[in-house]
Amino acid sequence: MTSEQDPGLDPNTFDIADWLGGHNPDAYRPRKTVTVYLPQPGLKDEIDRLQEEHANREAALKRAESQKLQRSVAEPSTSAHQVALDKIEARMAELIEQVDAAKREITIVGLIGPEIDEATEGVDRKDKMARTYAQLAAAARIDGKRVTVDGLKTLHRAIGEGQWTQLVSAFMEATYGDPTGGVTAPFSPRS
Repeated sequence: MTSEQDPGLDPNTFDIADWLGGHNPDAYRPRKTVTVYLPQPGLKDEIDRLQEEHANREAALKRAESQKLQRSVAEPSTSAHQVALDKIEARMAELIEQVDAAKREITIVGLIGPEIDEATEGVDRKDKMARTYAQLAAAARIDGKRVTVDGLKTLHRAIGEGQWTQLVSAFMEATYGDPTGGVTAPFSPRS
């Protein structure tokens, strides 16, 4: 027995299934979750416009409050500014609900070598995109369900390269990254 081995661990009698406690080893796999938003044409423009209008109204409200006594008849009252601000905030809340309704959490489960081989079996090694789709299909879960290669292709076209890159990065990190997430106990040799 070497000094690196646990003195209470006998390699001849060690039972890995017992050590895992009957749990599914997949439950211990590293996972990364990516929030994906489906694009909604015109929504960002409207939100930007409302934010600008809100800032302008807020500034006008502050001016109106500070110049109450000097306010001209043509200048809207503070209550008119407040009513306009309330309407803008209500519309922004509606738009935020639309954004939230168009998002999905995609969980990427880290794969091991044989699973990667199985997922890419029959896929040309030179076809990087096909291999990426196949690997992500094996690793991605939406609402606990696997995603198909065709489903990922459709998703990719819908969300664009920016969000797609986040999914691919999550796959790389979950599969090849540090499984501890860089967390170490203060008394461990890694700290």
